[in-house]
Amino acid sequence: MKAIICGAGRYTRELLARLGDRWRVTLIDPSEKILKELMNAHATVAKILAGDAASPVLLEKAGLGDTDYFLALTDHDKV
Repeated sequence: MKAIICGAGRYTRELLARLGDRWRVTLIDPSEKILKELMNAHATVAKILAGDAASPVLLEKAGLGDTDYFLALTDHDKV
């Protein structure tokens, strides 16, 4: 299963800890430092993208057209 998760906060951390091995997650968040920490801590994180998750260009790079699930776990309504 492929998923894109926007936001690398508390809920994302909890979700990543619960996902099984068959998941491949792309994370989008403005903080590259946090993204790298999560990628190193969770084998399910296959790709990280630092930037604005509301950007159509960034979503295309994330593979939005080829994903099974999209989660916006952020506190910004714009995203």
